[in-house]
Amino acid sequence: MKNIFLIMTLMSFCSILQAFDTVEYRQNLSSIENRIGAASAQVLELSILADEFNQKNIPFGQNLISKFTNNKNFIGAEVYALKETLVINQKIFRALIVLTEKNQEDLTQTAAKVVLLNQAQTFFKTFYHSNRQLRRILKASLKSIVLEDHAHEWRDELEYINDLSNNDKFFNSLDSIGNSGDESLFKLIADKKIDQKDLNFSNHVFVDSFFGAINGTVGYTNSFLTRMTGNKRLRNGHLHQNNKALELLRKTLRPMDIVMCSSPFVFAGMAVPGHYDHGAIYIGTKEQLVEIGMWNDPSIVPHQKEIMDGKVILDTTRNGVQLNDFEHFLYTDEVLVMRRDGELDDHVNVSAQLKIGVEQLGKKYNYTFDVLKLNKLLFTELIFLIYNTDEFPTRERMGHLTIYPSDIVEILFQKNTPFKMILDIAGTRQKDIELLSFETLPSRLKKFF
Repeated sequence: MKNIFLIMTLMSFCSILQAFDTVEYRQNLSSIENRIGAASAQVLELSILADEFNQKNIPFGQNLISKFTNNKNFIGAEVYALKETLVINQKIFRALIVLTEKNQEDLTQTAAKVVLLNQAQTFFKTFYHSNRQLRRILKASLKSIVLEDHAHEWRDELEYINDLSNNDKFFNSLDSIGNSGDESLFKLIADKKIDQKDLNFSNHVFVDSFFGAINGTVGYTNSFLTRMTGNKRLRNGHLHQNNKALELLRKTLRPMDIVMCSSPFVFAGMAVPGHYDHGAIYIGTKEQLVEIGMWNDPSIVPHQKEIMDGKVILDTTRNGVQLNDFEHFLYTDEVLVMRRDGELDDHVNVSAQLKIGVEQLGKKYNYTFDVLKLNKLLFTELIFLIYNTDEFPTRERMGHLTIYPSDIVEILFQKNTPFKMILDIAGTRQKDIELLSFETLPSRLKKFF
């Protein structure tokens, strides 16, 4: 334990950005989560699993602190992994609390409580860091989890831990514990020995409430304006029912391509800064997914019928996250296709990205434009979460981080960027198309509103 806390202390001073494999980390989390049920019957087994979980978290937490120290962009997959980390930790909390409630044997109860406090102390020292931005990310993630899952009594569990950490009678009993009983439990209690004065959990969850209040106000305002304007538009999009554009896109698009749109005639998009006002992910047709070996991927199987029906675009509209077809998506004037080199070469990575993508289906639209608000999503957040890359620039806006659509397109101009512009087409009033060059893109991006 001392080694773990030493590493956590050194994290604050880490100035070298650590390479971190988020895909592998999420696979480890999944493995641990799948074993919690089997381990929960015995405090010794649950303690071993908790230790494994904590050891996996050390490099992940170090990676997060390093990014803040070096002013690096967060990867969307890291934000998503943090959410999964919180869920698994809470499941470990719950399993340990159940052991303290169900077991009548004092030694088992005591061991479960010691492991519970040790787990809380380790986890909070790993993630509830003094850095304000990291605390905000944790708070946003926890809020989204609580809103999604009403079955868990998150607050009750944290209050249980806080009450236990302030229970002088319990800590006094540790000093006078007897010598009879299971030796392995005595050893566990000794190894996990904790100091009451080091435990302070009361404020870990309730930080930065002021920014949360601002986010809520902005959300209601944006929601009102968007609902007022709805789908109102000055005219039809030049690419809508444009057969030439549709044929070209079907020949060009590959799975996991980013598709950005410009629709200056739509009222709701007029307030979006920049030339582009919308974006989505092209999932691919059945034939394309078969070709890359992803058709029978667990994330795709539940949606095979929709894909065969032409719903091949993972999209976010004011109605929420959904699979969309070209007929509805191409109600726009211009479409730019972006692709990352080698994107489909790593099936494990593509599978992880698709899994994140389809898990967002059904979520509501995010009117606050906060990329950390995971229970609701903006179209740029969907792209941000799916791609395991730090190229996406986030910017501060009204107390939270956001990504504008044109920010995503500007990745094309970053030094050594792996993203390339594959196609940029604009429709005409005569239902023809115009191929736009990469050289003219900077001038078009200069539009602010």
